[in-house]
Amino acid sequence: MLRLKAEGCLSRLGGLFPSCGNSFVPMKPEQLAAVEHRLGHWLPEDYKAFASIYGNSRFDHLVGQRVSPGRTVFVSSFYGGDGELDDACKISWAIRVYEGRMPATVIPIAECAEQGEICLGVSGLEAEKVYFWDRSQEWAALEEECLREGRVFPPETRFQNMTKLADSFEGFLCGLEIIDE
Repeated sequence: MLRLKAEGCLSRLGGLFPSCGNSFVPMKPEQLAAVEHRLGHWLPEDYKAFASIYGNSRFDHLVGQRVSPGRTVFVSSFYGGDGELDDACKISWAIRVYEGRMPATVIPIAECAEQGEICLGVSGLEAEKVYFWDRSQEWAALEEECLREGRVFPPETRFQNMTKLADSFEGFLCGLEIIDE
């Protein structure tokens, strides 16, 4: 169960609503275990609790986090488990689509409309932290160019389009706000 603090944060934001369909499709323990098995890493407990209650979900308001003056990251919807959902609603689909396009230490957990993805750190120094991955500054093409030219692709470049949002998933939820624009 989510800790009371995170539930209070969700309540302050107007609560969550099913994103694909009319009812929540929580991620089952075996679905979460399958994600962990595929990744070879444990998922943070606060995220697993959230996914096991809400799965694929969204806010009913414009909700986001200001990352710099004039720049806000908006949360469109959280990915859910496999089942009767459209592929684009499933976390397994998102992990597959973004594999090799993001650092291997993070996975996409929510979409940000046209902006990019909310990512959860699953290993290394990024473990348990939440990041925004900016689609407009994607580095995959640069890596391909380096490989074609026989140059080494600098590992730190994989983080050039990543902005840390919180030290934990619960911290991320509590850092969100309703945006009036």
